[in-house]
Amino acid sequence: MKRGRQRDLFDRCEVCGMLYADFKTGLTYQDIYDLRWREDTDSSTWLYKRRHTILGSWREIKQALWAQHLNNCATGEPDAPLELEIVTDEDIEY
Repeated sequence: MKRGRQRDLFDRCEVCGMLYADFKTGLTYQDIYDLRWREDTDSSTWLYKRRHTILGSWREIKQALWAQHLNNCATGEPDAPLELEIVTDEDIEY
């Protein structure tokens, strides 16, 4: 395991004491795969769905949700729902 990632696993919420390693996104590998699916016949719009790409996307999502968790705990709302903001092609202005 790389040194930078090892540090992530032991991050702890200062308020509730939860470890980053114990924090769960509630998503599965298949959920992340499906988020990258494009229903387009034009293959140039398709996203990579290889193992490392899926795991990397999942890590980004976990880090974003962890940041929300830390913010919720810091503001005194530890039970506030975490929201996953999904950006789609329609949301991007070219």
